[in-house]
Amino acid sequence: MYRYKLGLDKSHKFGIEIEFQQANLSKLYSSLIKTDVPVTFSLKHKSKSPAFNKWILDIDPTITASDGEVMVGGELSSRILTDNYKSWDEVKKICLEIQKQNGIASSNCGLHVTVDVERYLNNPLFLETLVKLFYVYEKSIDLFFMGDKFLVRDTKEESAYNFSDKISHIIEDKDL
Repeated sequence: MYRYKLGLDKSHKFGIEIEFQQANLSKLYSSLIKTDVPVTFSLKHKSKSPAFNKWILDIDPTITASDGEVMVGGELSSRILTDNYKSWDEVKKICLEIQKQNGIASSNCGLHVTVDVERYLNNPLFLETLVKLFYVYEKSIDLFFMGDKFLVRDTKEESAYNFSDKISHIIEDKDL
């Protein structure tokens, strides 16, 4: 059964980035624009400070392959989402279109979740607790994202490295 609500407060905003291999980006874009999901194709979109009011299809240097004409594999960055039926339905539609275009998740692919914490930035206790939570649960999070086959993303150390070892010396009270 597909879930359309996690129970988050509607003021919590987030975004996701879905990486995939094998799907032809041009064909994927053509199929996506036929859906009711707002999407655009923008090369190197992160350097353009996008508003994230649409899903953005782009290449990913660690995933995209090209023969000079056809590009396969890339990423879809979501628009700003909230925990509601419309957002989760969009995620489902995006994933189905990737699958229809023979897109797969391999050991090179990742799923990134970005959470809006702007309203907490002036709250040092929140930031301290967040860092401590990651410190305590980072290994469990790693195991979860390895999946049933315990696959480690090939580019993990380049783009999703663990930081708990790097910050352990500055956290005095590690017991939550």
